[in-house]
Amino acid sequence: MNENPRPVEERITELEREVASIREVAEDARVDAKAARTLAAGTDRDLAVIREQQKADRSLIQALRDTQIEHGQRLTRLEEKVDRGFERIDLRFEQIDRNFDQVNENFAHVDRKFAVVTAGIEHITTLLTDHIEKSN
Repeated sequence: MNENPRPVEERITELEREVASIREVAEDARVDAKAARTLAAGTDRDLAVIREQQKADRSLIQALRDTQIEHGQRLTRLEEKVDRGFERIDLRFEQIDRNFDQVNENFAHVDRKFAVVTAGIEHITTLLTDHIEKSN
């Protein structure tokens, strides 16, 4: 085997140093594990808060979507109503245009009648003027 073994006391001292070093590493590992558990618990709480906020955000977004859909439907109904109103207005203007055409025709008819009356008055005036001149 080993021809020059180390003395037992030296080996025990070395083992004691190694055990002390292992204890320090183990203590550091326990401290680190405790810190990791504390961080993990904090992370779990943070995640729970974030999930609740996400749930609230999703609810809010869904409510906004529903409201937008309702507003879109309402706007569509209003547009249709306005379009129908303008169609009625257009029809009324067409009727007014036809009425004005009729009024214009009536005025033209009156103008023709006035022309006949004017011609008649002028003829009567000529006859009276001729009669007065002959009488004198």
